[in-house]
Amino acid sequence: MPDITNQVEYVLKVSGANEAAAEMQTLGGAAQQAGAKSDGLSVSTVALGSALGGFAQQAAKAAIDALRRLVTDAINLTVEMDDLADAMTYIYSSAGPELVASLDNISEATGYARSELYGISRDIGRMIVPMGVAREEAAGMAKDLTQASADTAAALGLELSEAAGLVEQALRGSTRGARQLGIDLSEAAMNAELAAMGISGTASSVDEATKMQARYNIIMEATARYSGAAAAEMDTAFVRDILQQAAALGALDVRFTGGEPLLREDFAELYLFARRLGLRVTLFTNARRITPELAQLMGRIVPGKPVEVTVYGMHSESYDAVAARRGA
Repeated sequence: MPDITNQVEYVLKVSGANEAAAEMQTLGGAAQQAGAKSDGLSVSTVALGSALGGFAQQAAKAAIDALRRLVTDAINLTVEMDDLADAMTYIYSSAGPELVASLDNISEATGYARSELYGISRDIGRMIVPMGVAREEAAGMAKDLTQASADTAAALGLELSEAAGLVEQALRGSTRGARQLGIDLSEAAMNAELAAMGISGTASSVDEATKMQARYNIIMEATARYSGAAAAEMDTAFVRDILQQAAALGALDVRFTGGEPLLREDFAELYLFARRLGLRVTLFTNARRITPELAQLMGRIVPGKPVEVTVYGMHSESYDAVAARRGA
């Protein structure tokens, strides 16, 4: 059985027996498709969906009341998947494929791995879809926030996972995480945004979904100044200047990472320049673009620090699952 490397936790919050039954039948079908990957989960989920459908058809008041209490508390269903692209469709429904295409475009433009971008959008969806945000709108928000995370990471010199984590914290309302990105989520800022949205009330009086929409607006406005940073590439002279300044200030090490640093046509030049400055070089790479010439160069002039190669899995199934692309 292929390794299961990703999980999607779907939190179901609906009211009304018919709607709940329809949702559960859909989830049951998805779990059944997961087959052996989810072991007994598909059977139990289908059975639950069928039971809920029976309750809906009977329209018994006691059953409806019990069901409403059940879904109000939220039903956590974990469906094991081996493809993050499938997770996008699962969370965002019909808006999923378009979101995946947008994330692929971001990956192509920035060099960030698809698996990272898919993972960010998955986590955002798991946060906002249960709030009642329409799937299509949620997909749009996820794309925007993922792009903002990539641009912010590039502009501030952060790892993508770090920038995305801070963006997600801000979306949840963490003022500490927001401050690290220069985002003002103070009560005054929230109240001003709510007023701009035409909502009467304060941050302390509106529901969580409304507050999340306000935070999203503030995050997007605050990170707009970084727009395009992830796709922009520092030219050779600029990078050489940074390396020279770093060495003059006493730096001992430099790390070339990405995205994929070997996508730069001037990598060999920058590598040699860093070594001539006495900087030890750490290289993070997927190794797919290490040519014989580059390997010989790094053999003659050793980097001084490890060359770290990303290995997503020990066989094709697990590798493809993490990379979010079959045949990766």
